Amino acid sequence: LEADSTIDRDRLARIELGLVLCLDLIPESRKTGSGFASLWRKLTTDPDWFVELLVAVQSREEPRDPRAHAASFAIRNCPRIPGQRDDGTIDGDTLKGFVDRVLTLAPTPELRGIACDRLGRILARSPKGPDGAWPCEPVARLLDRPELGDLRASFISGAAYPSPPKIRDLAAAGHAERQEADAFERSARHWSTRYPRTAAALRAIAEALRSEARSWVDERRRIEEA
Repeated sequence: LEADSTIDRDRLARIELGLVLCLDLIPESRKTGSGFASLWRKLTTDPDWFVELLVAVQSREEPRDPRAHAASFAIRNCPRIPGQRDDGTIDGDTLKGFVDRVLTLAPTPELRGIACDRLGRILARSPKGPDGAWPCEPVARLLDRPELGDLRASFISGAAYPSPPKIRDLAAAGHAERQEADAFERSARHWSTRYPRTAAALRAIAEALRSEARSWVDERRRIEEA
């Protein structure tokens, strides 16, 4: 269907929304989001539809409601960033416009909180910038806005504890987490002058990973001493 240029992309996105739960059945597809290009594009270019799906997630009365479940799953696993071009770079104005529109459309504090949570976790999948800095500058600039504290908090959670969780090697006893923490510290230093709130968020991610590393060391010691 993606290869068929005669199919309306908006209609195809809605069809893919109905099929997106199949990603759970295909682990490799879940990693890449392959086969759902129209869904990911619409989800990150149409803020009105994004909010429509958030409303469905918020107001579902039946836990097994298929549309609400699919909407929640799609937003949680979206591999694309608002404002992302086909070459992977991010248009900062488009990103800002998308986020501002979503937050403007959220009619209640509760829905705005859900929007900040989902957007923050999506932005935690930001690509690096051309200079190798993470997150790329358009995302770092957006995250630094003082009124987006809730979004930054979700960004921290999404980066420190990604979904699905990474498979860890107990034998390494937190080595991977310490390496990741060091990388976040370097990013924090990179952005500390221009975007201090973003830098603080990156330091919080680093500290969360160091705490996780310590827990791995404690768990390995406990097992070895048992």
